[in-house]
Amino acid sequence: MEAQQVCPLDMKHSVLDFQLIEAPQPASAAVAAKAAARQGVMTVATENAIRQQTELLTQAGATTAIVDVNALAMLNCLSELEQLDEQETVAVIDVGNATSNVVVYGQDGLPFVRDINIAGASIIQDISRQRELPEEQIRRTFAQGQSSDQLDSKLLLAMSNAIRPLVNAINETLRFYSFQEKTSGVDRIFLCGGFALIEAFVEFLTDSVAMPVALLNPFSTILYDSDTAINKTLKKDGPAFAVAAGLAMRTR
Repeated sequence: MEAQQVCPLDMKHSVLDFQLIEAPQPASAAVAAKAAARQGVMTVATENAIRQQTELLTQAGATTAIVDVNALAMLNCLSELEQLDEQETVAVIDVGNATSNVVVYGQDGLPFVRDINIAGASIIQDISRQRELPEEQIRRTFAQGQSSDQLDSKLLLAMSNAIRPLVNAINETLRFYSFQEKTSGVDRIFLCGGFALIEAFVEFLTDSVAMPVALLNPFSTILYDSDTAINKTLKKDGPAFAVAAGLAMRTR
């Protein structure tokens, strides 16, 4: 009943979980008071969404042990890689194929999360429409890892137009967070997800936000055998595996 008041999903066909969170130590009185007022994090997912994920695992021959949330998995990855600083406010942006996740982690130890329905697939579709080119051709071009200086000017313009709504949504999210939390804003951004492998996109995003942007590549820190061909791919495509790494690092 109480969850239904703050959740747009039908709770009769959803699964709910929550985690109480204590203020990080040491914490100022103001930070501790704010964290105390919001005592934890609640996550809700539809039964259908969970069933789809577990069916994928079953098809792959695996058994579901824990169902987690992408946004929290990214923060777990940052935390385990010791990239979180209690004196900083950081944002992690995961630009995947279907959705983009923006997670802001402030000094109160509570994540601020927003999912944006603009991501790789819709951006590719928009560029395809503008340039009247097959989507697969555009994907192959981006897979070559070219910078903005190396891309065709017409393709670069189409990419800029297609990405702008996502960049605007990201900037709007960061401004809203600063206003709501009454902070000076985000100190730096970590970027991950499959679309973060496109150099021209990273350049465009970096130019469009007023703060440092760094790729979140867990395999630049994780020790592993880099001699095999598969593991060499992990190093190159590491930002696409940030969520997976965060899930694998979960201990409880």
